[in-house]
Amino acid sequence: RLWGAQTQRSLQNFDIGGPRERMPEPIVRAFGILKKCAAKVNMEYGLDPTIGKAIMQAAQEVAEGKLNDHFPLVVWQTGSGTQSNMNANEFYCAAVFGTGPKGPLYEKYYASCLRFLDLLCLDCEGVIANRASEILGHKRGEKFVHPNDHVNRSQSSNDTFPTVMHIAAGMEINSRLIPGLKTLHSTLNSKV
Repeated sequence: RLWGAQTQRSLQNFDIGGPRERMPEPIVRAFGILKKCAAKVNMEYGLDPTIGKAIMQAAQEVAEGKLNDHFPLVVWQTGSGTQSNMNANEFYCAAVFGTGPKGPLYEKYYASCLRFLDLLCLDCEGVIANRASEILGHKRGEKFVHPNDHVNRSQSSNDTFPTVMHIAAGMEINSRLIPGLKTLHSTLNSKV
């Protein structure tokens, strides 16, 4: 497993929901996109390029869905997605070194989404940190690539989760909604 201590604590402290209620794959993939972009920018501002490139490679693996099994957290969490963000950060480090109107439903579920995203952020950073460490020939858990100092550099789960939600929504609109609407349009036109 590529996740670290923060993710493991979350699994123990929030043992609810089960596999059916894991973080949606589009959200996990969006974290990969975000962390890859953040690493690229952070290299321009002093992040060691060796570490930055390993983080980018690990993040790309997350974005491609190759590491979905390393994101075990469920959507039922507290906070603003901090644990999920750290899950991703821990993963990347291991990889690098070998180691509208706001109605009542909107208000109700928006807060739940933000809490979930904080936990997902923790999840993401840990996975990326561990995977990045492996990529660089280090062991998981050595923190050669650190979840906070390297993967989460210049980021806050209060910002990352809302960003990831937008990225995931855009990807799902392009890959599922628009093709579905085109099929519906074509089918309806054939019936006229």
